[in-house]
Amino acid sequence: MASFVTEVLASSGKLEKEDLSSKISRMSRKVEDTKEEVCDLINKRYNDFLPSLQGSEDLVGQVDEVSKEMDFLKNCIENEVQVNIQVAVAEYAELKQQLEKNTIIITMLEHLKEFHNAMEEFSRVLVEKKYVNAANQLERARTSVDSLKGWKSSQLPLLSGLRSEVIVQRENLIYHLGDEWKSLVVWTLPFSKEPTGLKSFLKVELNLRLGCSKDGEEKPPALLCCILQALAIQGDLQHKIKLFSQVLLKNLLKPLVLYPSLSVVVTEQQDGGTVLTMVCLEESQEERSTPSQVYNKLLLVLNVLHSHLLDVSIGDKKLSVILGELIWEELSQCIIHECLLYSIPTNSSQLDKYSTVIKETEEFERSLKEMEYLQRDSTDLLKYARDVNCHFASKKCKDVIVAARKLMTSKMHNTVKITPDSKLRLPKLPVPDSEVKVKLEPRTEEMMKNEKRLSAWSLCLPACRISESVQQLMDLALNTLCEAVGSSTQ
Repeated sequence: MASFVTEVLASSGKLEKEDLSSKISRMSRKVEDTKEEVCDLINKRYNDFLPSLQGSEDLVGQVDEVSKEMDFLKNCIENEVQVNIQVAVAEYAELKQQLEKNTIIITMLEHLKEFHNAMEEFSRVLVEKKYVNAANQLERARTSVDSLKGWKSSQLPLLSGLRSEVIVQRENLIYHLGDEWKSLVVWTLPFSKEPTGLKSFLKVELNLRLGCSKDGEEKPPALLCCILQALAIQGDLQHKIKLFSQVLLKNLLKPLVLYPSLSVVVTEQQDGGTVLTMVCLEESQEERSTPSQVYNKLLLVLNVLHSHLLDVSIGDKKLSVILGELIWEELSQCIIHECLLYSIPTNSSQLDKYSTVIKETEEFERSLKEMEYLQRDSTDLLKYARDVNCHFASKKCKDVIVAARKLMTSKMHNTVKITPDSKLRLPKLPVPDSEVKVKLEPRTEEMMKNEKRLSAWSLCLPACRISESVQQLMDLALNTLCEAVGSSTQ
């Protein structure tokens, strides 16, 4: 048994030795094969790597050369091109300034040319009396001068000369327009040193020379429109109409309100002109004119002015509207204080008749609106006429206070004799209502049943003398009471 085991172990050891040697030999062959393959692979790769390495080294050399060239160009740009850029920027800025200066000079020359052409055209049309065109050309020249003021070179002596020329020519145009206006609207006025009064106003005359000329020239109405339009363009129309309105108020309209005997006569001349002359028809005993007289005289003057002078449209306004705005407030106040104030009744019984004055005032304002002197529906004049009750009460209070003060400050030693026959005029008391009558009937019957009655001479004073001022004061109080009883609650 032991020998068998020994044989087995010996045989197994032999087998293991044989297997190891075979394995080692196989591995050696594989190693050799692997070495050959690695060697072949290295040879193949090395043969291909050398050319690529040589190419890469060539490329690196070229890159270095290009980099050097770039650095050189960069230095050239920094040294030369940068300097050229600075020079170019400076030249560009200089050219820009020169262009701006040339543009300013060209613009100024254009304005100067515009000014020159406008002034030449102005001189030409002014001689031809084309005043609207002349005013437009002068405005065109002024606009050119104003445009030159906005430039930095506005301090040039030439510019101040141009401004002076525009001012001189404007005054020249205004002077010509004023002469034309004076030739169409001629005032004849009293001397300034002459005392103001009725006789001085009789010298007032307004001549409207608006007829056609015999030489076939432009008709004065068309010439009047040109004059007014030219004044409006130059901004002097309001001033011209204001001066005319002041003369009109002072010498024509206000005297017609103040003096009852003054009136206006309208005369049509053969050459088509119209003359308004102040005349004294008759010496009026009344100190104040009635509202109807004042309204008729004023409407006569204003109607003539409207039909011969003021019915002209300037822009979007008529000349009558401009004149109305200038004169109405002062004229209405004059009518109120010098006419309507004195037309208020002194007795309440006359208040009903004052409706005629209110209607006349309404008609007066309606006529003024038709001629476009007035634009508003209700004015202070009409309001004053409609508030007659208030003004009557105020006037009555003032009259009573003045009369009472005069009596109370008069001498009291002046006496007057009274007798028992003297009777007082007592006011009539208002008729009582039916309810009051019913309440008073029983009391009245009781009084009638009373047999004792007062004598007719019970309240009479004996013959004596009393103060005259006291008697007048009592009469004033009694008259005031009578009028208060008979007046309405309004």
